[in-house]
Amino acid sequence: MNVAQDLAAAGRDDASRAAIHFRLGAALESEGTHEKKDQLFSESCDELKAALSLDPSFAIAHYVWGESLSHLHQDDAARAEFKAFLAESAAILLSANAQPVMRTAPSWRAPRMAPPFAVTTIDGRHISMDSLAGKVVLIDFWATWCGPCREALPHVRDIARKFQGQPFVVLSVSLDDDDAKWKDFVNKNE
Repeated sequence: MNVAQDLAAAGRDDASRAAIHFRLGAALESEGTHEKKDQLFSESCDELKAALSLDPSFAIAHYVWGESLSHLHQDDAARAEFKAFLAESAAILLSANAQPVMRTAPSWRAPRMAPPFAVTTIDGRHISMDSLAGKVVLIDFWATWCGPCREALPHVRDIARKFQGQPFVVLSVSLDDDDAKWKDFVNKNE
């Protein structure tokens, strides 16, 4: 941990120092989740607070801080961080979406589609954007290390079951670096 703190101190500007504090805070939160140690969540909170003091617009830091606080059963403080995350994220999304609208014709109303892609499913089927034409596609990104993601998976599965037989497809994409971890998780959790 001292190495990470030294890196944060040596960062070239506030944004890079904030990013280093955030990564350390997120790593501590993840380790705390796996090890079930409150001390790691407390340390995570300190790092995330440092990240936000350097870059108050670092929206995702509010979210991870909220997770750490919720593990510490500081529900009101966690709720406040989740609200800050949503407010900051909405401002970023609104700002990013408003810029092209101001510069373009009414064609901005055209629906935005996912970029072309092709994937191979866990059972070896090849799926591409073209093969899904005419269907509603829900793309769910998750990871085995993401607690809220894992908690949402049963709900995504319920949605898939509810619309089974209709032109609706759920693509669940793991962000794990280790294929064995997510494949094992999928097998164990159906």
